Parts: sequence; C-alpha cells; structure tokens
Amino acid sequence: MDKHNFNSLKSESSFERMKKQNKRLVGIICAIIAAILWGLGTPFGKIASENYDSIALASIVSLVGSLSLFLISFVTYKQLPRIRLKSIWLYVGMGILGFAIPSTMTLLAYRLTLAINVSFLLRVQVFLVLLYGMIFFHEKINLRQLFGLVLGFLGVFLFVTNLHLEVNLGDLVVLGSTIFWASYLIFSKKLLKEGMDPITLGSMRFGIASIPLILISLTFNLYSPFSFRQVIALLIYTFAIFVIGTTLYNVAIKHLEIWKASAIAEFLSIISSGISVWLILGEVLTLLKIIGGILIITGVLLAIKP
Repeated sequence: MDKHNFNSLKSESSFERMKKQNKRLVGIICAIIAAILWGLGTPFGKIASENYDSIALASIVSLVGSLSLFLISFVTYKQLPRIRLKSIWLYVGMGILGFAIPSTMTLLAYRLTLAINVSFLLRVQVFLVLLYGMIFFHEKINLRQLFGLVLGFLGVFLFVTNLHLEVNLGDLVVLGSTIFWASYLIFSKKLLKEGMDPITLGSMRFGIASIPLILISLTFNLYSPFSFRQVIALLIYTFAIFVIGTTLYNVAIKHLEIWKASAIAEFLSIISSGISVWLILGEVLTLLKIIGGILIITGVLLAIKP
C-alpha cells in the first residue's frame, strides 16, 4: 500500500470516528433536553387535569400532539408518512397500549395524588421494560439488574405506603399506567429499527391514540369548557412532554444505546420535575418518600445498564 492510499484510509477512519462522536453528542444533548422538558411538564399536567375528565383531556393531548408532529414531519420531509401494512400491529399497539390507555390513567392520577408522586412512580416503567424483555424476547437479566429491580420495588413500597397501611388511589393508578407506558419502548424501538424517523413515529402514535379517545369523549359527552389557565397548562404539558420531549428522546435512542439514553433522561427528569413541582405547586417530599425516591432512582440506574 502506497503512502497516498494509507493517508486516504487514515483520513476516512478519522472522519467516521468523528461522525460517530458527533452522533453520540447529539444523542446526549437530546436526552438532556428531553429530561428537562419532561420535568417542566409535570406540574402543568396537574394544573391541566383539575376538574376535567381524563379521557377527554387525553384525547386533546393526543390530537394536538399528532397534528403538530404531522405538520413538522410534512415540512421536514415533504411527503406523507408511509405506512407498512406488515407493521400495522406495531402502530396500533404503540397508539392504544403505548399512549391512549396510560395517558388517560396518568391524567387521572394527577387529580388523585401529588404531581411529584406521579413523576417518581412513572420511573417504574424502566423495571417493567426489563421484565417484558425477559418474558417476550427471552432476554437475560444479570445480577446487577436484578439488584436494581429489588431496590426499585423497595423504593416504590416506601414511596407509596410511607410505612402505613393506607395507599393513595392515585399512586396505584400511576403504577398501573406504567404497565402500558413500558410497552411503548418495545414498539418504538422496533419501528425505529425498521427505519421510521422519530417525528413520524410520534405523529402516528398520537394519531392512532386520538381515534378511540375522541370517539369515547363524543359518545359520552365528556368535553367541557376550559379555563384560560388550563389551556396554557395543557399546551405546555403536551408540547414539553410529548411533542418535543418524546421526539428528542426518540432521537437520543437512535444515536445512543438505549440504556445510556434512559440513564440520562430518567435521572435528570426526576431532578427537573422535583424543582419545577416545588417552584410551581409548592409540593415537598417527606423523609421516607425521599429515601424511597433515592432507592427508585438507584434501582433505575442499575437496571438499565446491560
């Protein structure tokens, strides 16, 4: 090999390495911004859900999210989303199981418990993703991940019960919603691997979810007037968490290993939500809830690393 060819190969290798580093940097930045936005949206979910039906509210969130991302997708790619018929079950699962049901449950939980409780307990979906992988995809769980699961569920016990026998109904609703939220990561990862871009993915997810939610809301006359305060809160909640936040997270898991993107997003979202809930709603945690929260976050960080 002559000197010219050697230098050419070396230059190409450096370029590819720099390209990979740039992609990783984009993934890290997207995960950080997504986490901040998720935390920011938490108190506004509580404000938006005050005295409003959770199904009707979820239908509005999904419709606004779908239309917003559809317009962004169309302007960006100059074409309508392409639907693969062989993946229709992924679209439906992502929309119904991954958004329609859990978003309704989460918005209901905001009315029944503290916003900070919702934020912490939603982290349980990380543990469920591990269990889903083991059950449906025969993935193995190592000892560190198992220890993380144990720590996490111990933290949930302390957080929910506060060492008393009474359990808040809202906390149980949040925990129930994580069963469905966790399924979204499974559906979305498959569709991203098939080449679907993150913006179209979000648009399809919200669009499919909006159909049954709107039909139910219209059938049972669930819609009612909003206050101006609720409108502003709903828009911030929808765009911060779902339209922008989730889209950026999808970009992050496309450029990073999913456990790294999750570690950044899950850890920082707890911090940002704790700060925003304290500043906007004045909510604070008891000592036992702080201990439980620390156990949950530690469990999450241990569980998501392969």
